Amino acid sequence: MIPCPAPLTVAEVIASHAGRDFGSSGLREVTLTVFTRDEPAVSYEIIHCWRLEEGPICSSLFYLTKPAVLNGTAVKMVERPYIDDIEIWLRLRTARNPIRVDSSRRDQMVLGTDFTYSDLRFWLPTDAMEITGLELKGHPESGGCLVTARQNSTSTVPREMRVVLDSTKWLPLTIEWLDSAGAPERIYSATRLVRVDGVWTPRVIEVLRPRDQYRSVITLRRAMHGFPVDPDLFLTESLIQLSRSRFEVWISRSSEFL
Repeated sequence: MIPCPAPLTVAEVIASHAGRDFGSSGLREVTLTVFTRDEPAVSYEIIHCWRLEEGPICSSLFYLTKPAVLNGTAVKMVERPYIDDIEIWLRLRTARNPIRVDSSRRDQMVLGTDFTYSDLRFWLPTDAMEITGLELKGHPESGGCLVTARQNSTSTVPREMRVVLDSTKWLPLTIEWLDSAGAPERIYSATRLVRVDGVWTPRVIEVLRPRDQYRSVITLRRAMHGFPVDPDLFLTESLIQLSRSRFEVWISRSSEFL
């Protein structure tokens, strides 16, 4: 078993997760593949760019470049640590203006994938988690802290969940949402952690729905952290003019993984 160092209390674990370093700014270029019964059904190429502001508040952009029919589709998310609600804007490539997505839909699946908007956030909504236990345990990649909780989100029915946080980097390694019998309905996992510009990030993120034999896999292609970014990029009205060329200068300087 790999030891889990202090902090050991629930409050300290939550604070360590909320204060973890995911970069004051960052860019990731990823491939997201949806599988049905282990057969690839559709694949997306996505650019994720974010900026951390005082508060703290994190603004993220997700820009789809492939498939061609969705090129130009973009999602803007604004999140805060601890808080369940997310500000969500969606700009479809065929739409003239972005539309506001009500935060109550944050636990709905996005664009035919198994990922929800909440799965894409950096901070767990711990204010909506009634934590019932904390256990120190080993994990294949590093020490882990197992947090058991009851999710009391306003966007979904209350349900039990198990979360394993990396005990030094404090990002979620696995999240399991359980059915009434205690079996996993959905499983989120982050693996193959790599350090880029001093920031630890997973090379693979997967969401599995075992009962339906569906899964979606995000594979990291490029990453970069800690660069100057114009805050105007994250204005909602900027979604209208957004294009891949807006990110090219950072993509060309980023670390490549595929």
